[in-house]
Amino acid sequence: MATETIPQKKAKKGIFRWGAIIPFAIICLLSGIYFHFFFDGQLRRAIEWAGYKALGAEVNIADLHTSFFDASINIRSIELTDSEKPTQDSVKIGDIRFGMLWDALLRMKFVINEAAIEQIEFGVKRKTPGKVAPPRRFRTSQGFFPLKAANLNQMHKKNSKHVTEIMSSVI
Repeated sequence: MATETIPQKKAKKGIFRWGAIIPFAIICLLSGIYFHFFFDGQLRRAIEWAGYKALGAEVNIADLHTSFFDASINIRSIELTDSEKPTQDSVKIGDIRFGMLWDALLRMKFVINEAAIEQIEFGVKRKTPGKVAPPRRFRTSQGFFPLKAANLNQMHKKNSKHVTEIMSSVI
């Protein structure tokens, strides 16, 4: 008895590759949801955190709005705490707006449609005192054997004669 193999029919390929369209649509949908609901808040908190780390004082942003379709960003009410007087802002900016044209971006050119910084104020009193980072402690020496300031002064006194002799012979 001979076993006959039935030839399998090949699936007819259509215009759409459903195996690729469905995952692509899911990724686009999840990306759109993230950028619509979460991106602006996370960007605002990241700027506040980076400002605190860079300046050593609290940075507050009331509102941040980005738009992919308008190619724009709008930041409202930026407050930079004065590190010497936490009850005041060193700088307070009312509004920053920046927008570009998509028509130019698609042609690899940058055309700025709008760029504005409004209501810049200095030394404004804050509603609540801002957080100030503690001062950093700096190391006085490098390497494995830290030298105290007294040892450095003593070494400088002993060797200053030699340094001046070398410098005078070079000049």
